[in-house]
Amino acid sequence: MFGVGRIAPLSPVPPVNEVANPTGGINSSAADMAKWLAVQLGRGASPGGKRLFSETQSAALWNPATLMPVRAATGPLAATQAQFQSYALGYVVSDYRGHKIITHGGGWFGALSTTILIPARNVGFAVMINSEERGAMRSVELSLLDHYLGQPETDWTPIVREVTTSRIDKALAAVTAKTADDAGGGTPPSLALEKYAGVYRDPWYGTVTIRHAGGKALSIGFDRTPGMTGPLEPVRYDTFRTRWRDRSMEDAYVTFRLKPDGSIDHAVMQAISPLADFSFDYQDLLLTPEKVKPAP
Repeated sequence: MFGVGRIAPLSPVPPVNEVANPTGGINSSAADMAKWLAVQLGRGASPGGKRLFSETQSAALWNPATLMPVRAATGPLAATQAQFQSYALGYVVSDYRGHKIITHGGGWFGALSTTILIPARNVGFAVMINSEERGAMRSVELSLLDHYLGQPETDWTPIVREVTTSRIDKALAAVTAKTADDAGGGTPPSLALEKYAGVYRDPWYGTVTIRHAGGKALSIGFDRTPGMTGPLEPVRYDTFRTRWRDRSMEDAYVTFRLKPDGSIDHAVMQAISPLADFSFDYQDLLLTPEKVKPAP
């Protein structure tokens, strides 16, 4: 997940804290997960017959509500190509080798998980891993799907490794090229650096503060995210790049848009790595100046 986006070596991460739990943190066990899967397959009823929620609610959980784009699976992974994909109320509804499957994945720093239900076979399983090696989890997931669907046995580990390595190599080359280009001393910013300093607000996130410490030193900080602070370096024209002090965070480009009078209208962001996890949704931010004077 995040490790693939950063293209950085794996390293230990601290345990999930209370603040992060809304992303899906839960204390459970394999036995507990099996019970939960059984209730899902039982359309709201436990194996013992106790009903926890209605069949109507169960159907709503699996009823497609939003169409999703289908990513092309080519080369060694062509056999895994889905024909449709949609989002229901908390699940992804898709297909695998012509069979309808109900899935959802999750992750946090240092951990990944996925849950798979095959309603027609009354089968459900969960795969959890205490690292960000998505390829390892995917290999187990595909092997279990083939097993329960009666497909020929395939050693998915080398196949997924080949595809993953290729994607990372291409992304690494792209990031390396961008980094070299960024350091090439492109066209200088349109404004004096102190003009970019100030407090910017996004309606969704809140405030982001840019400070000018004199000379060529600009810094940026996401005020609600302590780890996302660091230098803001000019790249070309009115585009800068972050270098977060917490290297578990995805670096991004920050581009300022100017008004006709030369003042800043707003700023937008874009992740630098093509493999940045979707959780770093910089592209959804619209940062507008809240103060015209530089922040202290």
